[in-house]
Amino acid sequence: MIESLSDLLIPFQFPFMHGAFYIALLIGPPTALLSCFLVLTGWSLMGDAVSPAVLPGVVVSYTIGIPLRIGAFSAGLMCLLLTGDLAPTGRELH
Repeated sequence: MIESLSDLLIPFQFPFMHGAFYIALLIGPPTALLSCFLVLTGWSLMGDAVSPAVLPGVVVSYTIGIPLRIGAFSAGLMCLLLTGDLAPTGRELH
């Protein structure tokens, strides 16, 4: 059981935690700005759409015996191209 606030701060006394904080401070602001830009331009959900589409490429490449990277890359690229091709022809919600 946690008896005091100082018990919660014990992990932050390790040197690798200091490095993690410095990295977070360096990476946090640029990624926040980039995510705002992606939301405003409408590309925010593209990563969510591509990540599950890579799995069938990995399975097929494992099945036929080629490197998994090739299958994952080709499935992700195909998903991106098909999604980008559907966007201009789809019905707009505006």
